[in-house]
Amino acid sequence: RGFRAYGPGTVNTGNLTLTFARGRNNEVYQWWLDTSQGRSTLKTVTVSLLNRGGSVARSYTFFDCVPVSYKSGNVSPGSSNATEELVVKIGRIEFN
Repeated sequence: RGFRAYGPGTVNTGNLTLTFARGRNNEVYQWWLDTSQGRSTLKTVTVSLLNRGGSVARSYTFFDCVPVSYKSGNVSPGSSNATEELVVKIGRIEFN
């Protein structure tokens, strides 16, 4: 009982959790606000893994993503470790 069987043609891609430094880009928060107010906008999200030299070793492209939750980390005065967390529902994945 703790498993799921999938047949041909049924795809369950699940969710992607993104954690990033807070305040770097207001676009993510705006995307969450738009979606939470009923203006759903599907976006493409690309995650790149870098090797030690800083070059892209592998990347994943997630298509038709829509935010399902947003969380802003605790911020204390003088702290530079504030983070944001966005969970998105994935429509399709492409491995590059």
